[in-house]
Amino acid sequence: MGAPIHKGISGGQKRRLGVASALITCLKILFLDEPTSGLDSTASYEVMSFIRNVAKERKLLVIASIHQPSTATFELFDKLLLLLSQGQTAYSGPVSGVWSYFESVGHPLPLYVNPAEFIIDRVNVNFTDAHGTNDAADTGLLTAWERLDRSTAIASDQAYTPVADTAQGRQST
Repeated sequence: MGAPIHKGISGGQKRRLGVASALITCLKILFLDEPTSGLDSTASYEVMSFIRNVAKERKLLVIASIHQPSTATFELFDKLLLLLSQGQTAYSGPVSGVWSYFESVGHPLPLYVNPAEFIIDRVNVNFTDAHGTNDAADTGLLTAWERLDRSTAIASDQAYTPVADTAQGRQST
């Protein structure tokens, strides 16, 4: 932790130490609430990359909430549960499928935009624009997921294998 005279460990080191401490117990499921909070994008990527590598090595399920990930950090995730501000599901499935899903509901991802930031902007219904309108409410994102055929969504999620998203040139891992 440190004191005025002795330098303590950095924020990134504290996060890595916390994760490492939890992993020592040989967990099967690890819940992480904002493990990158307060870190810059490079440190956030390193923390999440470490967590991902350990999870794959130990066959560990990691459930993490993360705010404002960089594109590189976002692409470390295999699956995504995207919640609207009221807690309703806006998307649940492989990260590689989120681009085609958002395109299918009228929100194609623009080139050169952080996908996580774009998606968060679309589902955040806590704010309105200068005209008092709300993008997520006005464009049908509130009901698009509810209309999705659940049997297809569940079957495709269970049969998930890493595939390339050719529309965006991304690959899931």
